[in-house]
Amino acid sequence: MLKKNLNTILVPSQTPKGSKGSLGAGERANLTLQGHVRALRLATAKKYKMEIEPTHLLMPWLVRHCAWIHNHYQVKDHGMTPYRSCRGKDYGGFIVEFGEMVLYREHMEDDQKLNPRWFKGIFVGKIDISDEFMILTPKYGAQKKRAIRRLEGEAAWNREFLKTVIGSPWNPTGVIQTSVPVPAE
Repeated sequence: MLKKNLNTILVPSQTPKGSKGSLGAGERANLTLQGHVRALRLATAKKYKMEIEPTHLLMPWLVRHCAWIHNHYQVKDHGMTPYRSCRGKDYGGFIVEFGEMVLYREHMEDDQKLNPRWFKGIFVGKIDISDEFMILTPKYGAQKKRAIRRLEGEAAWNREFLKTVIGSPWNPTGVIQTSVPVPAE
């Protein structure tokens, strides 16, 4: 793909200020993504039987996940998804509902074989490059995990557990810094 586009010349252009019609495809993509965000927000709120406010911890992950869904499943005018256009095949990975509580497997060293390996977390998306699951946890924040298991029925939508998880896309560990580190001279 890179070799094919190596000789492509990009010509920057500017649209008139305030002219949404000039942006066409970009504005259409924004409308589509906004619709995905609204629908997924309502579906998640219904499952948890609570309001998901714009300031809720899940909202930045929800927007990120909507973009991921769009790129992996939205069929374009040419009859292919963006994923298929880039990779030559449809996406065939496993996915669960956004915000669903799952069990994720923690890698253990050989001397810890008797310790539990499966822990609770909240699914908030997938990683494009590795196809790993993004899981929010109460202790470590956002974690990338290879293996998850679904929980059955109402157990997958525990509002009290959701309140305990931490992490955002820009602060995965959820640790709040009270001061800015000063670089050594």
